[in-house]
Amino acid sequence: MHGDRHTVVLNGELDIASAPMLEETVADVCAAGAHELVLDMGGVEFIDSSGLSAIVRGKMLCEDQHCGYCLTPAQRPVQGVFEVTGVADRLSFRDATVEPERSAPGAAAH
Repeated sequence: MHGDRHTVVLNGELDIASAPMLEETVADVCAAGAHELVLDMGGVEFIDSSGLSAIVRGKMLCEDQHCGYCLTPAQRPVQGVFEVTGVADRLSFRDATVEPERSAPGAAAH
């Protein structure tokens, strides 16, 4: 945590098995009163529709809680999924500039 900014580091696959954990983590961070949540996507090697949905739902939850929400760019194949599906247009991306606050159970390392 850096001030009221929380960075959640994701690694491995963000799919049907791990997406619920990401949603729970986002809900916990919002409930803790964070003013900004950054999803560090640099370590995500694969994402499916469940992962995309979890990210979009996380954005909506943060908006409801008046919490900023952005992602760091993912590896090229995953970033390509964001672009091809049009989800990239609905999200804010920025380079990682803060130390990670916690490793999230949102994606398992494989």
